[in-house]
Amino acid sequence: MEYATSTVPTRQAAPTPESMSGARRCFIALLVALLGALLIACLSERTPTPLPANVAATTFSAGRALVDLEEIAREPRVVGSNWHAQSREYLRHALERIGLQVETQDAPLSDRSRAILKKSWGVPDSDTIMATNIIGVLPGRNHDQPAVAIMAHYDTVSASPGAADDGAGVVAALEIARAIKAGAVPERDLVVLLTDAEEVGLEGARGFFERHPLAKRIGVVINMEARGGGGRASMFETGSDNGAMMALFRRSVANPSTDSLGVFIYKVLPNDTDYTIPRQRGIAGFNFAFLGRSGLYHSPLATVATLDPGSLQHMGAQALDLTRALLEAPQLPGKAPDSVFADLFGKTMLVYPTGFGWVLLAISGACLGFAWLRAGGTAELGWRKINGGITVTLWALCHAILLLRLGNLLSGSATADVNYYDRLAAIPRLEPQAILLGFIALLGAALVVRPARRLLAIVPALGLTAACVLFSGFTTLGLITCGVGVVAALLSLMLPATRPGIWAGWLGVALPVFIVSLVLQLTAPTASPLFAWPLLPAAVTMALVAAFDPALKRPVTIAALAVIAAICGGWCLILAHLNFLALGATLPEVMALFVVLTILFAWPLMRGLQAGRTLAFTACAALLAAVVLALWVRFDPLAPSVAPYSIKTHDKAPTR
Repeated sequence: MEYATSTVPTRQAAPTPESMSGARRCFIALLVALLGALLIACLSERTPTPLPANVAATTFSAGRALVDLEEIAREPRVVGSNWHAQSREYLRHALERIGLQVETQDAPLSDRSRAILKKSWGVPDSDTIMATNIIGVLPGRNHDQPAVAIMAHYDTVSASPGAADDGAGVVAALEIARAIKAGAVPERDLVVLLTDAEEVGLEGARGFFERHPLAKRIGVVINMEARGGGGRASMFETGSDNGAMMALFRRSVANPSTDSLGVFIYKVLPNDTDYTIPRQRGIAGFNFAFLGRSGLYHSPLATVATLDPGSLQHMGAQALDLTRALLEAPQLPGKAPDSVFADLFGKTMLVYPTGFGWVLLAISGACLGFAWLRAGGTAELGWRKINGGITVTLWALCHAILLLRLGNLLSGSATADVNYYDRLAAIPRLEPQAILLGFIALLGAALVVRPARRLLAIVPALGLTAACVLFSGFTTLGLITCGVGVVAALLSLMLPATRPGIWAGWLGVALPVFIVSLVLQLTAPTASPLFAWPLLPAAVTMALVAAFDPALKRPVTIAALAVIAAICGGWCLILAHLNFLALGATLPEVMALFVVLTILFAWPLMRGLQAGRTLAFTACAALLAAVVLALWVRFDPLAPSVAPYSIKTHDKAPTR
């Protein structure tokens, strides 16, 4: 049978005290689950405590690395500048003091790079400038083995002291070399490659891997970067056929932060780092970066004082663990089919072959089928009822996309004077705005039903679409928004007359997630954790609930659902946060996917949300707060952190 607690139309019998008590318990459990998920995500995303300079020499110490950073991050290190040359000498001598064999290599600059230096960054004699790499070698026991290279670039953009990008990577490389030198002689050679002219076109890395004889001996590269000034450092890029390499990563890194979804997304983005050059030559590698405090990217405020030392500690400790494991491996891991992987709250990792994803989908499908049969099967849960749950889910997804697009447009993303670095500085306001708008879509999924006059149901979708077009015009993204708006309007007309019950709604949200997981497993299996991993615990939970308490009457069942929703929701929030840091300033619609995943866990608890003035007030308050945040971003002055070279004459004046 269909165990439902539906929102009934008016003029029907009032809820019984028992049903009101159950709804109240579900409402409290939902609040606990949402707050618990937020708490878990916040705790998991904290950077580790930076270790002081007096810890063991074989341990990575942010305290020791910061001493070097204080020396080189006093001024911008633009290629060809005096401070760039002085910093190069400091770094060369630092590698010599550690005990490495050090040399420099000059590499020519392309015409494009010279033009950037001369026209954008004001370097007058760029025609005579060369990129100069600093190369240090720590010999291992066996020179015939492929070497391990740790790489970072020591140049900066103009007007930025570059404490993060990429001073943090440079001093982390120095500290890793110190830690390795303080231990036993490694099995293979360690190469410290501090490249030049990365910011103007990866010129130093290109020069090394194309011209230096040592490049032929490099078996794996660990690159360290930054796009911001804080946050946990994530391993966001690997080479192709990474299965064996990621198995070693899982065994060796103590506090990991990575996922194959992020690696997949980075592949399709038009971004490059120094690791692009060896990756294109088939050299295995790992690319680390932190994205927090995004406003400090290429910023004049990117000083040692504004850098989170915990971010430096996290990146350096991960890279040291990995470097040590690679140096001591009897043989470097060879090429193997790509793996699916992700860390679990920064404590451990799951890594498995892409084919194992079919096993996970089979388990999820079997659990969903059992829950459907146990809850009523075709007799009580026919296609029409489950389709009502699917419609509500897709309605929430489309309206979340429209709300997020409109919020981004309202915040000024389509204005003539929009500045990318100013948008990055606004992420601490844009992200809570996106959370509020997603919360409104979540409330809609709990309460929306088709009104008596069907045409009234399409008003929100058409209104949101018209507002988006008004702000952005008929651009490509505007036309896509129009398409989403049309789908949202059609879904509004298809909404069921009453809210789907517990099982119709729960199965209705699980089935689209299952289908998308299936499509990803077929086309892009390394991206499957986004849907397949939340689906598995949700499906298992559904099967257990259907077996032991299908009516959800027991308080222990509701409590267990809240705990599961908090844990799984916390993992999804971490993923949402990382994706927002990477894409949210320009494409906040990615957060709509996480609205659906939230509904996947929250649906059985959402029956506690009953239509009424309190809920309407909550939705209006969330909308008002989101609008205030959007207007704050739109009308505040240009952030002082904005890269000066990006400021146009028509940009709003920077703050002082």
